[in-house]
Amino acid sequence: MEALTREHLLEALSGVMEPDLGKDIITLNLVELIAMEEQEEGWRLHMRVKSSSPAMHARLRMREAVEFAVEKLATQLGTAIAADVEVVVLSQEERTLDTRKVLPGVQHVIAIASGKGGVGKSTVTANLAVELARRGYRVGLIDADIHGPSMPTMFDVVREKPVPIEK
Repeated sequence: MEALTREHLLEALSGVMEPDLGKDIITLNLVELIAMEEQEEGWRLHMRVKSSSPAMHARLRMREAVEFAVEKLATQLGTAIAADVEVVVLSQEERTLDTRKVLPGVQHVIAIASGKGGVGKSTVTANLAVELARRGYRVGLIDADIHGPSMPTMFDVVREKPVPIEK
């Protein structure tokens, strides 16, 4: 039976991913508190982990992922570990570029929307995209019109198929 160390715990938690941000919670510095107490029957841990999502189901999944990593570590070390895991939401001040990147590599998003049809959303979107590209900006365009996308028609690419970019 090997003794539990903070390094063991950090290594185990480095396998827990923050799903919205695509990185592990150690790299993102989302583990706010680790309190370790050795007891007769094993270890008692209290941890506070931050989540980018305020949604209850996302925080529950984060807690379950942390608890699973701790259980796996307990099995590896051959010791009992009881963990109390508290998941809190990142405050507005804590949202850095790393912790708020939902679309990696995207710096700015412009949304064009209206509650009424036929007001020129597609025309404005197409013209804005063309002008930004003409000025040297990299532009991505998503046509999410539920009645059928019109961008392929406006750009005369109806028969073209998107090609995924592999990284």
